[in-house]
Amino acid sequence: MELKVVFLIYKGSRGAEILRQLKARDISPEAIFIESPKPLDRVRTTIRSMTYGEILQLVFRRLLSLFLPGKGDDWLTHDFYRSFSNRVYTVENFNGKQCETLLRNIGPDIIVLGCFRIIRENIINIPKIGTLNAHPGLLPKYRGVYNMRWAIYNGDKIGITVHFVDKGFDTGPILTQRTVNIEENDNIGSLTEKCEGYREN
Repeated sequence: MELKVVFLIYKGSRGAEILRQLKARDISPEAIFIESPKPLDRVRTTIRSMTYGEILQLVFRRLLSLFLPGKGDDWLTHDFYRSFSNRVYTVENFNGKQCETLLRNIGPDIIVLGCFRIIRENIINIPKIGTLNAHPGLLPKYRGVYNMRWAIYNGDKIGITVHFVDKGFDTGPILTQRTVNIEENDNIGSLTEKCEGYREN
């Protein structure tokens, strides 16, 4: 019996790469939910969680996709997500009633997160098996955001952790971890790409 997997994502490279990796392993999401909050809320949330460099990179990518068709990031379009599932929903808030109702109607076995987002218990308790997150840091020490920078500053290893989501903040049971090699010519961008899986480690 095939597991019913639902994927929650922003339009972003990290979530897009998780989708590609799932497809490579013949795992097709039953449905994909894209959170698209009201424009002002989205801007406030995004900017609060980004560095100046990341903001400039995001603006550059958006401009590239507008003025150079085909040269931008494919995950900025809805068509990209439809290539992974026939059921693509857009919701204002993953924790909202609209999303909850749709998820309960689907009845997933597993929810996979492809976003930086605190998911509340009304959502994480819906799937029969649980909600999974790929955290860009080695838990339990490096929780939250900017953990890669702190790990480098402290001289520690960097990597990713796949864990079940609970009501805490990056505190759920750990399933697996992978460390990433730091090479002499690496920077935050290349290390992020290694962690996300679309650059060789």
